[in-house]
Amino acid sequence: MNPSRQYLVGKQRDYQRRLNGFKARWVQNSEKMTVIDSCQSHLDDIECMLNVKCKKIYKKTFTIWHLFHRIDEYFFLLMNEAELKANGWELLQGLKISPVTQQAKTEWIVKLQEMLKKLDVPNPSPRDVSEAAQLFSSAAYIHNDCVDNLFWDYWCRKFFSLIYTIGLLAALIIFVFLYYHTNFLLCSFTAALLGAMGGLLSGIMTTQIESIPYGQFWVSIFYHSMVRPIQGAIAAVIFFWMLQSQYMIKIDPPLSPGKVVFTGSSTCRIEMPAVMSPRSGPAVFRNMSNPKQDPLLVLKAAPGMQLYLYMLVLLIAGFSGDKVLRYVSDKVSGRLFAEAEKTKEAK
Repeated sequence: MNPSRQYLVGKQRDYQRRLNGFKARWVQNSEKMTVIDSCQSHLDDIECMLNVKCKKIYKKTFTIWHLFHRIDEYFFLLMNEAELKANGWELLQGLKISPVTQQAKTEWIVKLQEMLKKLDVPNPSPRDVSEAAQLFSSAAYIHNDCVDNLFWDYWCRKFFSLIYTIGLLAALIIFVFLYYHTNFLLCSFTAALLGAMGGLLSGIMTTQIESIPYGQFWVSIFYHSMVRPIQGAIAAVIFFWMLQSQYMIKIDPPLSPGKVVFTGSSTCRIEMPAVMSPRSGPAVFRNMSNPKQDPLLVLKAAPGMQLYLYMLVLLIAGFSGDKVLRYVSDKVSGRLFAEAEKTKEAK
């Protein structure tokens, strides 16, 4: 049912054929046969993990690729002079385009080029051949390990994007239900919901690397899955409170809190009194700001259409939750320090 695993099956068959050739060549060499036995053990494990009927070892794709790469490195120890030249040149070309750091790539390329020059001479010494095999095996390990880490990071990002997408769909269902089937209130709950949606959308669209350390899977999964929506919700609630108090940011004309913006059975987009019990209703905010102190940012909205601007601002606040929280804390701290300095001068 998984077409991508067909490549692994073909690779396992190819490696088994190559290993059989090495086994026939070095059957009288005990040292080489030890390496061949290690390769055969890896191939047996790979075959078991690829087998649908296998119950002992489950199918683990990352483990299969790890074992394939280890066999790649062992094969260098079983090659003759001609095979080392050809595969060494192939390794050199692969290393030039590999994701290894530039400094390490440059150093390894120089070493491989020097070793290939030693193999180009007629009848290279056994010592040079053995040294070339060890060097190529180590270079292959550096390259393969970097590729394994790269694919792990790529998988982690796709996995988190899937989690964020599922969370965003759940939040959208709640939002659509509130939008069409209940009285939509402009309150802290709806602000937190919009902020959580913005945080989840940020996780899907941004290219921030979120990788899981080896051996710590579930802790990282739960942390990264919750931190973005919670962070976005907090940022949106803070922005909502700032909008309602007209502190540093203002939407003109503002909407009164605790009002039904629209009902689920009507397409009206005007403010209407909310009918609710005192316990279930949101607290009524009063604008106690100093009228002489103008906000830093004033956003204009068409009369009756302020709701869409509110939702847009709260969604953007959730989208850039960490930056918003840092910006708000810096601004609040700076203004508090400035007011403290003015009070000190007045005294």
